[in-house]
Amino acid sequence: MSSGFGRGPVPGGARFGAPELTPRTARLKLRNGPAAGREWRLSALRSEVGRSDPPDYAPDIDLTPCEMGTDFAVSRRHAELYWADGKLWLADLGSRNGTLLNGALLAGPGPRQPSAPAALKVGDVITFANLECEVAAG
Repeated sequence: MSSGFGRGPVPGGARFGAPELTPRTARLKLRNGPAAGREWRLSALRSEVGRSDPPDYAPDIDLTPCEMGTDFAVSRRHAELYWADGKLWLADLGSRNGTLLNGALLAGPGPRQPSAPAALKVGDVITFANLECEVAAG
C-alpha cells in the first residue's frame, strides 16, 4: 500500500532534472542570423545588449556581428539583462525595433522609454529586433 509520499512535484521547486538558471549556468544562445549558435554567459550582475559604436560605445553583449543584412536593426542600447532577487530579468531600454519575450512585446509607458522588467526562465525566447535568442542553462 502506497502512502503517496514523494509522488508529487515539490511546491515552488524546479522540474526534476531541469537545469537551474543561476549566474554560474545561465547562457544566451543566438538562434538565427550569420552567427547562429553563438553563446554568451550571463554571469555578470548586469549586461547591456546592443550594437557597438566604436570608439564611443561597446555593449556587454555585442550583437553587431550577428546582424542580418546591411541595415542595423538592433539599437546601440537595446536591452538589459540583470540578476536580482535570485532571478534573471530582462528589460527593453526603449529600443527602436523592440524586444519580444516569447512573442510578447516588452513596451515602455511611451515611445523610446524603457519597459518594466520581466523574469526569465530556461527556454524563454528573446527577440532583439530581428535576432532571436534562447535562454539556456548548463
